[in-house]
Amino acid sequence: MKQTIKNLIFDEQYYWGHCPFPEHENYYLNINRGHWMVCDKCTIKWLMGANLFSSWRKENKAQWEKNYKRIRHYKEVQH
Repeated sequence: MKQTIKNLIFDEQYYWGHCPFPEHENYYLNINRGHWMVCDKCTIKWLMGANLFSSWRKENKAQWEKNYKRIRHYKEVQH
């Protein structure tokens, strides 16, 4: 089930979004062509989009599987 978190931060500094705590480090991972923004401390993730960045082309299925396993239990949130 997707959870709605209305207080994700979106502004000039956090165009792709940021968890509610600016001091947390957020980053993105690729799973195939999809780009997922992640906060390890909040254990949340949200889909930024697909094929927006070329970085996924430099990865392979093994890397995508590793990324998936890393965040599979994180809550998917909508923005």
